[in-house]
Formats: sequence, structure tokens, C-alpha cells
Amino acid sequence: MPLYQRIPKLRGIAGGDGELSVKLNFKARALSTAAKEKLEAAGCSLTALPGRKKWVKLSVVKNLACAEEYFAKNRAATDSSVSPSA
Repeated sequence: MPLYQRIPKLRGIAGGDGELSVKLNFKARALSTAAKEKLEAAGCSLTALPGRKKWVKLSVVKNLACAEEYFAKNRAATDSSVSPSA
């Protein structure tokens, strides 16, 4: 039998069960609602960290910027030509 099958599995890492009797400071990108409720009930302080930005190629960023500029010009031209006369 291979070694990886003989080693016991790690249990309790992602269980989320148990009681907390100490006030702790947590910084996390995401928490489940059940975890938030338990931690807040125990008096812990929670800090939400900003999520990671998805990596995008430089050429795609340039194309998105050009497209945004193009559509902004079109919107401005449309708004100025359709303005209601009072």
C-alpha cells in the first residue's frame, strides 16, 4: 500500500465546529456567515481584507481603457445633442 494511503487524513481543518472562549482579532478575505456569527458572539473583532485583483495582460488593460474612452466620448456627444430645450 502506498505511503499516502497509509497516512491518516487531516481532520478538523475545515470543520468550523467548536466553541471559542478567547477574544481574538481576525483578518480574512472571506468568512462564512456561520463563522461570522460564532466569532461575533464570542466577542472577536473581524477585519475584512480586500480581495485579490485578477491578473490581466497589459494589452487587455490598454484595450479596455481605449474602449472606455471611446464610449465616454460617444455618451458625451449623445448627451449634448439630445439635451432638451427649455
